[in-house]
Amino acid sequence: MIAIEATYHTKCLVAFYNRARQKYSTENAEDQSASHLHAIAFAQLVCYIEGFRECDKTVPVFPLVELSKMYSSILEDLGVDQTAQVHTTRLREKLEAEIPDLISYKQGRDIVLAFDQHMGDVIMRAR
Repeated sequence: MIAIEATYHTKCLVAFYNRARQKYSTENAEDQSASHLHAIAFAQLVCYIEGFRECDKTVPVFPLVELSKMYSSILEDLGVDQTAQVHTTRLREKLEAEIPDLISYKQGRDIVLAFDQHMGDVIMRAR
């Protein structure tokens, strides 16, 4: 038998399509809920950082490692299954895109984030 000549019974074909659609819809729903929870965790992290914007008493400096741990703990609190570590470079890029005056500065192996208006103070205190 050649594959072009093969025909399915109508009931079998409909059952096959229904199973495929059901599997796709459950996987898609799980992906959407996980990405929704990631967005909520990221929004909470941005709110935390924004809370320090107008702080005059201290110079807000955010080590990227600590922000990554905070993001992971927020995800864990929301019930997201964390199988892999948070990719810190992508997190830094997302934060810089969301908060334009947040600048990253590499100090040895560590990366710190600070607001542009406070960057001079951060560099002076780091030395």
